[in-house]
Amino acid sequence: MRSPKSLRYRIERLPEVPEVLEFLVGEAGMDAPTAYSTFNMGVGMALCCPAGAGESVARVAAAAGFSAALSGRVEAGERSVVLEPVGVTYSGAQLDLGGSA
Repeated sequence: MRSPKSLRYRIERLPEVPEVLEFLVGEAGMDAPTAYSTFNMGVGMALCCPAGAGESVARVAAAAGFSAALSGRVEAGERSVVLEPVGVTYSGAQLDLGGSA
């Protein structure tokens, strides 16, 4: 997470985990927080857009040959990412990429 703002990114829907990632996670004995922070579990990238613009953004992505899904929302709250489907929450401190500009 790159934004230092006090926002909660609430993910309500996740894509299906690719078989190869399920295998790697199983073989490594990783728990869900470690698996999602290490491999992103097939999520790819996230794009945040203004409320109500998600469907339009997804259509533009599809027209450009990319798949996109509406996965959640951004809300006021403690800086965190909540992956509801897998019961994982990352605090703001866990999301810092380190270093300073």
